[in-house]
Amino acid sequence: MKGRLRIALFAAAFTAVAFFVAHIGAHAFSEGYAIGFDPQKTTCLPWRVFLLEKGVSGELRRGDIVRIHAKGLEPHFEDGAPLTKFVAGLPGDTVVVRDDKVYINGLYWGRLWLLHYLKKKPGSFDRSFTVPEGHVLLMGVAPNAYDGRYWDAVPVSWITGRATPLL
Repeated sequence: MKGRLRIALFAAAFTAVAFFVAHIGAHAFSEGYAIGFDPQKTTCLPWRVFLLEKGVSGELRRGDIVRIHAKGLEPHFEDGAPLTKFVAGLPGDTVVVRDDKVYINGLYWGRLWLLHYLKKKPGSFDRSFTVPEGHVLLMGVAPNAYDGRYWDAVPVSWITGRATPLL
């Protein structure tokens, strides 16, 4: 009888500790992470579901996937709309838009396929600039991506977190 009581007490204590640890773990996960979903019919990245790490720790690198909240991109995106893009340009990088093609540090990135949709003439976005300190150039990979090729570099302070593709 004493053995069974001991096992029952151990099981109850173990269950309570496991529940407590799971609760703390879930709370910690929910504080630092979220699952993001891109509901657009056509997306600018090849994924629709992301694990979002809130905040930005460490140095940003080309190829990182980050989340921002749109500012001043109306009527295409309302202020505050979440956008997930690749970091394509870092401070000091040279960006050239010429003949409706984008080059970053001399490497071809893509065309400006949205000119007709944006009701702009060819060459409307032609320019060159250096990504300023404290900014990054964010790009998508789909031809219809509305991104830095149209709206330039954005402040790093706009980045709300990193994204890891899930699906």
